[in-house]
Amino acid sequence: RHLTMMFTDIAGFTTISESMTTEELLIHISEYLDSLTKIILAQQGTVDKYIGDAIMSFWGAPLPDAEQEYHSCKTALLCTAKLKDLNKRWVAEGKPELYTRFGISSGDVSVGNMGSSDRMNYTVLGDSVNLASRLEAINKYYGTNIIVGESTYEKVKSRFCFRPVDVVAVKGKSQGVRIYHLLAGLPGDDTIAPTKEDIESQKLTEKAFNAYMEQDFEKALGLYTQLGKTFPKDPLAEMFIERCKAYIKKAPPKDWDGVYVMKSK
Repeated sequence: RHLTMMFTDIAGFTTISESMTTEELLIHISEYLDSLTKIILAQQGTVDKYIGDAIMSFWGAPLPDAEQEYHSCKTALLCTAKLKDLNKRWVAEGKPELYTRFGISSGDVSVGNMGSSDRMNYTVLGDSVNLASRLEAINKYYGTNIIVGESTYEKVKSRFCFRPVDVVAVKGKSQGVRIYHLLAGLPGDDTIAPTKEDIESQKLTEKAFNAYMEQDFEKALGLYTQLGKTFPKDPLAEMFIERCKAYIKKAPPKDWDGVYVMKSK
C-alpha cells in the first residue's frame, strides 16, 4: 500500500540521559512521548513502535487516508510547536530541553502483521520506510529539524512552507532524491503559520538552490552568502558556500546531476 512514514528522534539524547537519574529520565521521556503520540493519533497516524526515545509512525493504514502526506507534515509541525511550550516549562522546572528531528517519506510498502511464529507486530516494510529513517538522521548533517522526501513534498508543496535542501543519495543508496526542509504551514494556519523569517528563508534558499542546480555557481555563491548574512545560524548556507567555491575552482564532471552521496547514516 502507498503509505507515509515518519521517524522522530531526540537530538543529544545520550548526553541528556547521562545528566538525569533513571527515574527522572523515565518520567521526562514519558511526558514527551505522551505529548507527541497524542498529536500523531489526532492527525490520523498509526504509532508503529517506540525505539527508546524515538517514535516510528505511519499514515494510510490500517485505515486509508487520502490526506496522509498532509497529516504527516502537519503532525511534525504541531509536535515542534508543542515542544516549544513544553521546553519553556521544563526549563522552569530545572529539566533539560528536548529538541526533536523528523524524517518523512511516502511510497509503496508492505504493511501487516510481521515477525516470528511466537511474536508478531503490525508494522511496515520497504524502501520508503528506510528512507524516512535516513532522512531523520541526516537532519544532523544539514542543521535542520524536519526533512521531507520528494515523494511527500510533491503531494503537499502548495500547502506548506518548504525550502529545498539538497539532492542526496542516503547511506546504502546510489540514486539521489530531492529533500526539503519543512519550515511551517501557510499564513493563517494558526500555530504552524510561517514567520517573516520563514518566508524570507524559503525565497532566498529557493533562488540559491536553483542557481546551484543550474551550475551557475557564481550566482549561487552570492545568494547563499546573502542567506548566511541574513540568517547567521543557518548551517545550510555555510555548507553550500563551500561547495560553490569548490566547483568554481574546479568544475564538476559533465554528467554532474547535483547528487551528494552521504558517507554515513
